[in-house]
Amino acid sequence: MTRISIGDSLSEAFSLIRRRPLIVVAWGLAQTLFTSGVFASMAPLYGSLWARALHPTAAAFPATPFDPVLMMRYQGLSNLLSLAGWGMTAVLYCAVFRAVLRPEARRFAYLRLGAAEGLVFLMGIVTGIALAVGMFALLIPAAIIAGIGIATHAVAIGVVLGVVAGAAALVALSYLALRFCLLGPMIVDTGRLRPLECWALTRGATG
Repeated sequence: MTRISIGDSLSEAFSLIRRRPLIVVAWGLAQTLFTSGVFASMAPLYGSLWARALHPTAAAFPATPFDPVLMMRYQGLSNLLSLAGWGMTAVLYCAVFRAVLRPEARRFAYLRLGAAEGLVFLMGIVTGIALAVGMFALLIPAAIIAGIGIATHAVAIGVVLGVVAGAAALVALSYLALRFCLLGPMIVDTGRLRPLECWALTRGATG
């Protein structure tokens, strides 16, 4: 995979829309259909909850005991739909990457279900967990610094130091995200997960 120009990368999105407008519309329709299916599957539960919330004393909605089994079923369904959403996102991302890297493979609007999509799907889940844990771990010192400042009646200093520490944590996480932002395109291009090559590819281009 050759080095990618930042300017070319920014302009490629608009160029892709101009070259393949119908395919871009197909991606949007796929996402819309998936989202509509999610809402339709969850509508019975949330419709009932909203009706009871808006009319708590209405005779049409008599009080009924809480059904933990039903709630657990819907929670399980919600978790499955979340995973399906990650999968849909991975398929669409790979389609975009494929449209840019392999424009000749336009069959099925570049949409596939293969190893690349699986790797991007797993990478997205791992990255989301890592970012959440990293953010939590990095913001703990900021909260401690701010708390010490407040406890010692140096509220202004504590708040400023806490904000600075929090901003530093955000910058650190953003830097790591930028250095690994080309993992997805590299997976589609090579069919393999190569974090070290991605780190080397983005060297000097983070800004």
